[in-house]
Amino acid sequence: YVSQEGEADKYSLTLKLFELGAKSLEYVDLIELADKEMRHISEQTNEALHLGALDENAIIYIHKIDSGYNLRMQSRIGRRNPLYSTAIGKVLLSERDESFVRDVLSDVEFIKHTEKTLENTDQVLEELAKVRDFHYAED
Repeated sequence: YVSQEGEADKYSLTLKLFELGAKSLEYVDLIELADKEMRHISEQTNEALHLGALDENAIIYIHKIDSGYNLRMQSRIGRRNPLYSTAIGKVLLSERDESFVRDVLSDVEFIKHTEKTLENTDQVLEELAKVRDFHYAED
């Protein structure tokens, strides 16, 4: 993201930073389209809603509507979370075939955050079958 100019103490930004900014703009239209529906669902359920994008073996939150409850999940736009331990990650993986899921999770170190956190790829695949059947996922 930064390059040094020769042997001088001068540094400049590379085009990588521009590329990163341009990539984030891809989501602007999606966020605008999703916001109205997300707010409507949140008003009906009083629950938090997240919009995320698949990035390698993680989910990145690109938009959210907070829950109306005092006790709620703390999340941040731009935060990365493992696919295997988030509802949105499981939903996105549920649309992919088994070979894709195995490939994406092949380098993942499964960390048990709670008692319900999935611990390996086979458990994830079992959970994804349930997601496909019930059309929703849980953290």
